[in-house]
Amino acid sequence: MIIDLSAAGPSTLAAGGQLRVRGSISEISALGQWEIRIAYDDSILQFTQGARLGIFSGSTVFFSVGGGVLTVSGAAPAGTSVSGEGDIFELAFT
Repeated sequence: MIIDLSAAGPSTLAAGGQLRVRGSISEISALGQWEIRIAYDDSILQFTQGARLGIFSGSTVFFSVGGGVLTVSGAAPAGTSVSGEGDIFELAFT
C-alpha cells in the first residue's frame, strides 16, 4: 500500500489562510479496516475538517486529533472491502 499526500489548492498561503491536503492511495487489495497517522506541527497548523473521497466514499471514516497527530481511521461496509487506487480524503488546516 502506498499513500501519497499533496496540496489540494494554492501552494502558498497568506497568514490565516486554509491549507488543504489531499490523500490518495494505490496498490491496495481487499482493505477492510485502516488507520493512517499524519504528524504535523500543531503550534503552526490547526486541523479543522476532513472529508472522505473516492474509494473511501462508501466507507465509515473518522478524523481524530491529538498532540500534533491526525489519525484517519475507518472501515469498509460489513462484508465488503476496498481495492484499487485513487483519492481517499481531503484535510483542511488553518
